[in-house]
Amino acid sequence: MRKKRKWMPSKSEIQEHKWLKFLHRHMHHEYLWRFDQNGLAKAAVIGMFMCMMPMPFQMIPAAIFAVLFRANIILAVALVWVSNPVTMLPMMYGSYIIGCWLLGSTPIFHDETLSLSHIFSHLHSVFLPLLLGSAVIGLVSGILLAVLIVFGFKVLRWTKKNKKS
Repeated sequence: MRKKRKWMPSKSEIQEHKWLKFLHRHMHHEYLWRFDQNGLAKAAVIGMFMCMMPMPFQMIPAAIFAVLFRANIILAVALVWVSNPVTMLPMMYGSYIIGCWLLGSTPIFHDETLSLSHIFSHLHSVFLPLLLGSAVIGLVSGILLAVLIVFGFKVLRWTKKNKKS
């Protein structure tokens, strides 16, 4: 398990992060640092949901929600980094398209008109589909990841039980 965690931030990195210092008095709770089925499943939903939100500093609300919902704070904060400067634009565009589809509206952007000035001039009509699409994709992907985590734990328990017999 330690090899799998090398890409995740460490406990000390999260506790000493300048944007998360206000949570320092809550970071002594052991449930925030345990890698158990329940905490990881909750962290998956929180992290994936926050990673899809079109906002800066997504790890701050992810850490707050991890404390509130007693989830693994390491995974919740690590998952928000799925959205980064490289992946952000395709993720937001996909969220916008899904949001338009859910609302039954036509996307206003086409390949030939996609520019930053065009996006900013139509921001008022982009915001609702983008927010809806982001929320839906974040929840669905978080729930799917949580189901995979629960299934993975069940498989691990089953294989452990069968090795003993």
